[in-house]
Amino acid sequence: RMFTAIIFAFFLPPAVVNSVVVNFFRHRELWEDRELPSATYGWVAFCTANVVCELPMAVVSGTLYWLLWYLPVGFPAEASTSGHVYLMTIMWSFFQTSWGQWIAALGPTYGMISNVLPFFFVMIALFNGIFTPY
Repeated sequence: RMFTAIIFAFFLPPAVVNSVVVNFFRHRELWEDRELPSATYGWVAFCTANVVCELPMAVVSGTLYWLLWYLPVGFPAEASTSGHVYLMTIMWSFFQTSWGQWIAALGPTYGMISNVLPFFFVMIALFNGIFTPY
């Protein structure tokens, strides 16, 4: 059961963040070339659209992950426990996508962000609570 928490914290964020970063740069290039010069949409609309478009897929993928992870392993089936874990799974999915967009917005080029992504992955692995001694 503990191994499933390690998978959730270590192996999912790189896949999700890498896909979000690529989409963010593609959308940002389109926005900078088309929308910024014409002043049709500002950066607030751009950022809001990027966040909102990721939310439905985060809910779907978080729900699918929770169904395939929580129920077969045999974790507690009480509504309060399973509901809390489901809520945290969905919130983690929201965090991964918004965190990927935040990291992508830090840098001017995709190459630079690709070079700093491993640092962020190591930091989230170190500070997520898995390595915290009790």
